[in-house]
Amino acid sequence: MTVREADLRRGIEELGLAGLPVCVHSSMRSFSHVEGGADAVIDAFLATGCTLVVPTFRYANEIEPPEDAPVYERNGWSEARRARLVSATPEHYAPNSNTLTESEMGAIPAAVLRRPERARGLHPIDSFSAVGPLAGEIIATQTPMNVYGPLRAIGARGGHVVLMGVGLNRMTLLHAAEQDSGRELFHRWALDREGQPVEALIGGCSEGFHRLEPAIGHLARETQVGQSRWRAFPVNATLAAAADAIRTNPQITHCGDPECGTCPDAVLGGPIARG
Repeated sequence: MTVREADLRRGIEELGLAGLPVCVHSSMRSFSHVEGGADAVIDAFLATGCTLVVPTFRYANEIEPPEDAPVYERNGWSEARRARLVSATPEHYAPNSNTLTESEMGAIPAAVLRRPERARGLHPIDSFSAVGPLAGEIIATQTPMNVYGPLRAIGARGGHVVLMGVGLNRMTLLHAAEQDSGRELFHRWALDREGQPVEALIGGCSEGFHRLEPAIGHLARETQVGQSRWRAFPVNATLAAAADAIRTNPQITHCGDPECGTCPDAVLGGPIARG
């Protein structure tokens, strides 16, 4: 089955997303085949008046904490993580760079970054990028210590998070819900555009987020585009429902892997400054 731009526009309109800001998490493989590829998906959102926001994370930008950095307990840190960072070559982050971890972000975020008009956030590890009428305004809310500012800006404008052929484990908004439930985000470090270490907040493991389906699944509007299942979640209502579920049962987000480096600390409330 071939999906054309008209099919994509129809899906956007069926979900009531036209004219709204949306954060999209996506799998191009879920469609089977899209005529025009990732760019056709972007064009469909722009043609319907949307501002399209996507995650453009680059995990290779993370570095070891500097010697004079604050020390945090329950910070999701492990010796395996440290060993990986020690052996890696540090990269500088710059918003005008087009690098991202494409194997996890996907083809649509990579295509957004290639657009000359796109805006990219200042977070050196977990940046968001956007195209569309509100792109600059939404992305300007992101800083190293306000990683989910763009998602909250989407919510303030009545926007949605759209899962296109992916599950709740890809919904970054649920990390913001963890924050709203009272958890602290994890502290990491990266090199900024001048090559100087900068502290940044990030989320932890998301592999247990499917367990939030009973709390938030009823909020989604759904449609099918080709072979891809689309689910649109209103940002504000989803944040509130997920945060309430996490407060009620902190274990609900645990991935279940006994070797997970972040879930146990997240369940306890996240990092606390030592001393």
